[in-house]
Amino acid sequence: MKPTNRRKFLKTVGTAVTGTVVASMATPQLTADENTATNTNTVKKLKYRQVDFTKIVGVPCPCGTSRRGLIDEPNFPGTIHRTDIDQTAKAHYHKKLTEIYYVISCEPGAVMVLDGKEIPLKADMAFYIPPETVHQLVGKAKTFITVLPKFDPTDEYFPNE
Repeated sequence: MKPTNRRKFLKTVGTAVTGTVVASMATPQLTADENTATNTNTVKKLKYRQVDFTKIVGVPCPCGTSRRGLIDEPNFPGTIHRTDIDQTAKAHYHKKLTEIYYVISCEPGAVMVLDGKEIPLKADMAFYIPPETVHQLVGKAKTFITVLPKFDPTDEYFPNE
């Protein structure tokens, strides 16, 4: 395919805008103030959200300190958390929430305890934790947690209390 035909084809198929492919006949225009990509040939607007965890105030949680993102985003069914786990993390479970813990970094000797089973931690591990699973990260770690549905602080239960 000739370079000019290839460019024309790529414009027809779609253009990447902040990670979202817009299928259309024209190049979308990005309005930075609205965080919205619009296309002159379509009515649908595509929105994106940027989450800067350095600007989110950390709140105490059973694991340590959590910065919760997308909690106010109606178009996303969950929340994302950047959590610093410390030595005070408590064993807990949720009746409704599913969590996916991604370990960014951890101290040597840190473990994830799932229903009483200890699993040694290392960076780049992930854990799928469905409802009713008692979990506790023992040791210091930095994690990224995806929570579905949206985080609800009333859905935290402590079997040891």
